[in-house]
Amino acid sequence: MRPVAYILGGFGTKLKHLKTACKIYEKNNIEVKFLKTDEIFWMSPKIFKKKAKLICNSINKDDKFFLHGISAGYLQLYEINKNIGNKPIGNIIESGPGILDSEKYQDLLKETTKIHIPKFFLEKSLKISGYTYWEENEHNNHIISNGIVLIGKNDKYVDFNNLNSYIENNKKIKKITFDNSSHCNIQKNDKIKYEKVLDNFIKRKLTDLNKEL
Repeated sequence: MRPVAYILGGFGTKLKHLKTACKIYEKNNIEVKFLKTDEIFWMSPKIFKKKAKLICNSINKDDKFFLHGISAGYLQLYEINKNIGNKPIGNIIESGPGILDSEKYQDLLKETTKIHIPKFFLEKSLKISGYTYWEENEHNNHIISNGIVLIGKNDKYVDFNNLNSYIENNKKIKKITFDNSSHCNIQKNDKIKYEKVLDNFIKRKLTDLNKEL
């Protein structure tokens, strides 16, 4: 059975936005499964955790897989890593981890949906959401290894301070910055570099896996 890449899409992410990543996975004989996870902004922490466990239960103990979290999808990536028995071949975080308050949330909604929603309603939504639960209770507890973080240099939704501190304390995570990109447009704006980075990471992890077998 060939390995699987579970791509965890963040807010507004659709499969059509991921053609570059899908091409690289398929090139390496890896099946792609796309899962929407943007509901974290309005789902309760209990439902958020339940969804992560459902994903974990769908992965067999002998499966070989990658986790690829895009934007807010990184939170489900953390939760799955925390709860699953067999660890991923590799973790890829793209355009994350994020930093989001009501103002940035409003900007993000404008960019992705063209809809203006008053901050009052967004503050209420964030207060009860799985996103806020994660930031307040799990932010410093997430531990992933065996991974890379792909971020645009001009991404205003990435928490660069926390990310840099996290990278310094976790030598198994490598950060790659893309100079021409902002939030969730790396695959388009830095396509050639993105393809090379992702392809090299996948090949290296598959080589390591074969050595262990």
